[in-house]
Amino acid sequence: MATTHRSELIEKLEVALTDEAYDGGFGPQSEEQFSAHVRRLAETAAEVVDEVCITIRHEGGNTLTGTVEQVLSTHLAKGWVLDNARRAPLQATRGVGVAGTISWEEHLEVWAAYAAVHGDRQSAERIADRGGFGHSEVRFLLGREPRTFRAGGAR
Repeated sequence: MATTHRSELIEKLEVALTDEAYDGGFGPQSEEQFSAHVRRLAETAAEVVDEVCITIRHEGGNTLTGTVEQVLSTHLAKGWVLDNARRAPLQATRGVGVAGTISWEEHLEVWAAYAAVHGDRQSAERIADRGGFGHSEVRFLLGREPRTFRAGGAR
């Protein structure tokens, strides 16, 4: 396993858990005890992540199974780029476009136009959870085709 990936993960988890652990009711602790406790929580979380096993199926039928670190290391070594940016679903509209996804940023742009017309009773998150906007809605609300559209799979 590449130490740099694990070290970065532990540091990010440590930062994220600090706020949670600070108000966790562990009683009085020195700064050193508190820091050691947060570090142990981050290391434990990283161990769990290290053990997660995933399978990736490529369109061509090839599969790769292993821990997250093994799969990422294999693909990144082959020059693949990791694109984990959040995407929102886009519903098909008959005669307009097929189902797929758009970038989360573009989804928020559509939602802002939607909220200006219909109000903000449904959040951008809720609309995405319910299947997203349709092609025709995007065209109407933005006055153009979606720029970040990808046909196929969901987020």
